[in-house]
Amino acid sequence: MAIKHKLAPAVAVSALALVGLSAAETASAADCSLGQQRIQGRGASFQNTAHNGTAGGWIINAGCVVDGGGLISFGAADKDPQEAAASPANTGFNAGNDLVFYDSQGSGNGLAAFGAGTGSAPKFSNVPGQRDNQVSFIGTDDPATPAQSLTMEEGGNVVAGADNAINDDDDGVFHTIPVAQSSVAVIVKTPLGCKLPAGLVYNKRMLLAAGPAGKANSTVEQLFSGEITTWGQLGWKNTTDGLPCSQPLRRVVRRDNSGTTFGFKTFLASTDQGLGGATNWAAHDETGENNTIWPGKTVADAYVDNEGACDGVDSSVPGGGPAAEGDFVCQNASSNGNGGLADTLNATTSAGGIGFADLATARSKNFGWLNTSDRTYWLPLRAANSPSTVIDAAEAAQGFKQGGAKGANCQLAEYGINGVGGVLPTNTKGDWSAVYQDQTPTQTQYPLCLLTYSGAWEDYNDVYPNTTLSCTDKAARQTAVKNYLQYVLGTTAGGDEGQTLLSSNDYAAIPASISLKSATYFTQAAFKKAPNVNVC
Repeated sequence: MAIKHKLAPAVAVSALALVGLSAAETASAADCSLGQQRIQGRGASFQNTAHNGTAGGWIINAGCVVDGGGLISFGAADKDPQEAAASPANTGFNAGNDLVFYDSQGSGNGLAAFGAGTGSAPKFSNVPGQRDNQVSFIGTDDPATPAQSLTMEEGGNVVAGADNAINDDDDGVFHTIPVAQSSVAVIVKTPLGCKLPAGLVYNKRMLLAAGPAGKANSTVEQLFSGEITTWGQLGWKNTTDGLPCSQPLRRVVRRDNSGTTFGFKTFLASTDQGLGGATNWAAHDETGENNTIWPGKTVADAYVDNEGACDGVDSSVPGGGPAAEGDFVCQNASSNGNGGLADTLNATTSAGGIGFADLATARSKNFGWLNTSDRTYWLPLRAANSPSTVIDAAEAAQGFKQGGAKGANCQLAEYGINGVGGVLPTNTKGDWSAVYQDQTPTQTQYPLCLLTYSGAWEDYNDVYPNTTLSCTDKAARQTAVKNYLQYVLGTTAGGDEGQTLLSSNDYAAIPASISLKSATYFTQAAFKKAPNVNVC
């Protein structure tokens, strides 16, 4: 079991100091007794393995869990089933008496916890201006827009006196803090009764046809726009007669408002050739519930089959289906996250299908390579600036093999505002919502890497509406969040080491230029740093 360290008390630190914080105290198990300070995080499933991974995750195993009401307990029996499935039981970062938990319910539900109104109702609030007072930090791959940040900071048009409604007494200052990066893997389950000609195979996996430079992965875009609807269109042949395989190619997508979806759709827009009619990806990449909308082949929006059967029929829709292939997408019937997507794709049995997930989740759901008859794996893609160059999501050349070397192939990824490499927001108060991977880099690299972020408050004295939290409790939350984030962003093995652990869980550390931006949170955040209404 990895031992995590209690970090030094929260102080303002420079970017350089981040790599040199010393470990002050160690502990091998968290104290689960009542009254402990519990720091709850919620958000992107893209980050889940980084926080909760059993092989060197940021949070250590401990003998306690958090139930659906936010209470510390010793068992998972009273946890909400969806929450229990998404976040491993018995996890808790041990920083002395502080317990840190991360609940991977999707980026939209993370932003909703801070008041953005992007949650998946009824479980999570989709009312702008209502915060979840149990959540102290969030995770997202879809950074808040300026309008969302304003709503989270100052509230929205909610009924006066509503539960957790933000008012003038509890305004806050929101920070978007890059914490990791990883590959998005395009995952497939291949159909029974069909075979792939040898000329279309790369390292035992299907290799999609290349588009021109700058649009090298346009075939991936055609798959997810609904333009390609059968395996035969990708070159697969029936094993019996050698004719093109007529098996439908199912699209499996997220059911919740997802940062992985946001980043993936941004990538699809960048490689769209407009074959068969340009896809208006911008209309399918909205925030809020529209994030779950996908294009159809012959209709504007794809029909959603969210019953998990992936047959184009949804009994919740009047007269619901069956929809034509290319005009529907499949979603998990109950659970959020990339894991739920992978589970649905795995359940497509003989038909097979295609989806997407962060690399760590793809591997954990067995989209690697187990044997020569394996039907589930992630696809190699093509370098954006060199269509003839095939490149894998994993760092190692054989990383797709189950149990092989891990690490996301994103070390050379460049990011910038509107995809212009190196052009970044000034600090963590800035607008990170338009920061994308540069698709025309000088290095040949995997073209589908995403930054993922933590969200935290500048001053925790200000941001808990309609509560009786004491000043001591608020100060303790801020200290614990800062300690945890210092650990996450640290590069000192045996101390604040979070960045050094990422590769073992199929992530990559953030680039040095971005870590300097992340560190600005620590120079700006301080408890009671300015006069406010709720003076402690």
